[in-house]
Amino acid sequence: MALKRKFLALELPNGDHFDPQDEGALRNLIVTLEDLKIRHYKIEDRTALRDLGSDSWPATFTQYLTQLECPYAQRQWQTVPEDRLRVVDWLLGYAISLEYHDNASIYNAAVTGVSSNTDVLSSIDTGSEECLRALQQVAAFLNIPKLDTVQLQWRAVAKTVQAKFTPSQITAAKATLDQPTLDQSLSSMPLGFDTGDEVLNQAAKVLRLLHVAELRVLQTQVNELIVSVQNITADPKTDSRLGKVGR
Repeated sequence: MALKRKFLALELPNGDHFDPQDEGALRNLIVTLEDLKIRHYKIEDRTALRDLGSDSWPATFTQYLTQLECPYAQRQWQTVPEDRLRVVDWLLGYAISLEYHDNASIYNAAVTGVSSNTDVLSSIDTGSEECLRALQQVAAFLNIPKLDTVQLQWRAVAKTVQAKFTPSQITAAKATLDQPTLDQSLSSMPLGFDTGDEVLNQAAKVLRLLHVAELRVLQTQVNELIVSVQNITADPKTDSRLGKVGR
């Protein structure tokens, strides 16, 4: 996908079907980039690079990469698919940077006059069928029931996302991806007592879980408060006018 976008940015054909492991396709791409975008060599000095059938072409290409200061020039691009892909990706990116440098005034003019205060969301029709359908899909994913108005639904989704997807929570979630998961269904959780009614037992388990979640939030807040107090007491400031140390 990244290669396809770079092909499009450079207005090169065959981005959908380009295979970096295809030797012929690779060599043709390199010559095209050099002729149309990079132009590192003078025209008369491109003969060796254009000789696509030469046995010495790999050595010529490696020398070319070295002259361009490609960080992957000395990698095993001839035999290692990953290195081959890195070289192609780097060359396309390098060509894009040169293309921008050559036409910077044109690209910059395209954004001239655009206010920095422009709301990028103002062009979205939040009442459109497509947008409402997406909203309901997100709400269903977050287990948010359908509310009376669209405005309330947006607010509920926004608040839930803000609460559930903080940077610290995302980091913690990534850290647990490779850890074995435990069966946390209600049926497997001990209640500690029996009401004699299965429905009441399930409801009691839910209440217990909510209580535990609230305690965790409270514990986190207490820990943050303790850290804040420790930071203050561990870094006293001297007030010479009072003749004492402390705030």
